[in-house]
Amino acid sequence: DNDTISTLEVRGDTLVVGSKYGVAFSTNRGKKFKVYRAKLDPLSADLVVTHTVLNSTDTTANRYGLTGDFVPAMAVRNVGTGLAEVWFSGRPVDFGTSGMSKTWVDPAGRFKLLSMNQTDFAWNFEFVGDTVYAATNAGLLKHVGVGSTDTAQVWDTISFVDVATLDTLIAPGTPVYAVKKSGNYLWVGTNDGTVRIDNLGNLRLFTPVDSMTSKDEVYAFPVPFFPAEGDEVDFHFVVDQPGAVT
Repeated sequence: DNDTISTLEVRGDTLVVGSKYGVAFSTNRGKKFKVYRAKLDPLSADLVVTHTVLNSTDTTANRYGLTGDFVPAMAVRNVGTGLAEVWFSGRPVDFGTSGMSKTWVDPAGRFKLLSMNQTDFAWNFEFVGDTVYAATNAGLLKHVGVGSTDTAQVWDTISFVDVATLDTLIAPGTPVYAVKKSGNYLWVGTNDGTVRIDNLGNLRLFTPVDSMTSKDEVYAFPVPFFPAEGDEVDFHFVVDQPGAVT
């Protein structure tokens, strides 16, 4: 009411009003206005959507959103033509289950969440073309699909087997905590070491060894570990003679 109008334009039934607090548009000769204001704070959100486990899931309509109320991972996936998906990993604290979801826009233009996995939660995501990789406690999962038409909850588990020797580098079911594409390689972090996969599917395993210390002398495994989840750490010592160690 106390603002100063600095400009006013009328085109038929449309009114455009300009002031230092924003631009107001009316398409019915001033009966109702919609005001647009500039976002002056570069750290503020462009869009806020308040989704929770309870309001994003409707089992009667077979619609699932956030799977759990704790989100350990979130990532943006570009799908072309200026569009993007946001992927979420969920696990329960008070509500929900473990799983993974992504955003999509329905035909009516409404912003929604779609469950893509209702079994495993991811520690992080990586996107390579049409492929989504998810680092999970059950291993490295792989899903292929793009855009809102991709609704199939189909995931494959990557086997860490050397294609030349057929040796198993990482046992099936070993937790995977990280996956990252860098150059021609896909790097995968596990409890038993880091696996590097090239574009041809060749694997190489890197294990943590101090460059100044023999790997047979001392090590702790696994690192990191999670005592809150019941994990334990094993310390391995090699000594020259029987005795106590610290």
